[in-house]
Amino acid sequence: MRVRVLVPGPHIDKEFVRVAGRAVYDELLACGVELYEFQPTMIHAKTLCIDGVWSSVGSVNFDNRSFQLHDEATLCVQSEAFAGKLTEQFEHDLARGERIRESRWQDRPLTHRLRERATVLARREL
Repeated sequence: MRVRVLVPGPHIDKEFVRVAGRAVYDELLACGVELYEFQPTMIHAKTLCIDGVWSSVGSVNFDNRSFQLHDEATLCVQSEAFAGKLTEQFEHDLARGERIRESRWQDRPLTHRLRERATVLARREL
């Protein structure tokens, strides 16, 4: 099974949210997830495509606040044609992302690691 995830890169409206998300990169990389950070500008897409058939598009963030507190909406579609279009756009965006390689990720500065760990305390509220 191949899992690829594209997340916001350096252009983000809330840097602390990016730092908090990066706190789990170690776990994801260890499981074989391919992580990419979008580079050219801010990206706010919330899409999911599984096996080229099932897709999800909406406003829901995959976090506790969205699931428990906010009024969010997501459209789930079972359609090869729709999944194909969504995958095509994802591939286009992925090409503009930078892949996070586990070896390079392990060599990031200590200050980055400390900031990521500090956000763990507030993760539930982000």
